[in-house]
Amino acid sequence: MKKYITFLLSLLILIGNSFIGKAFAFDDENPLFVTITAQSCYSCQKLKPVVKNLEENYQGRITFITLDVSSKNSIQESKETASQYGLDEFFDKNKNTLPKVGIICPGGKKVENEFLGEINQEVYEKALDGLLADSAQLCSL
Repeated sequence: MKKYITFLLSLLILIGNSFIGKAFAFDDENPLFVTITAQSCYSCQKLKPVVKNLEENYQGRITFITLDVSSKNSIQESKETASQYGLDEFFDKNKNTLPKVGIICPGGKKVENEFLGEINQEVYEKALDGLLADSAQLCSL
């Protein structure tokens, strides 16, 4: 009986920690940089180092999310992640258009910029800098 109760408590703690981590994943203060990608996509692979550099340069100011559509499992995981961030519609609309990048206002209010197949880091920096400089005005429109 003791083992059963210990098991149940451990399971509840594990589920609780998992839920808490997911429930508070989206920081309403930061814009989102969402990439929809696949392993078989050549342009997606060229975009990876660009996104990595952007993550390093904008750490703490932009939340980066990658949604992978390479397999049934990764699509399901990406669908769940998109749902956690309120990006269901963006994901469903763009999951077959690769690579797709969306820069989304804090709180997921609206998609500020969308890019298809763009791998030029400066293009993203310009969009991110503009959003960070005046997100209150841009995101309230």
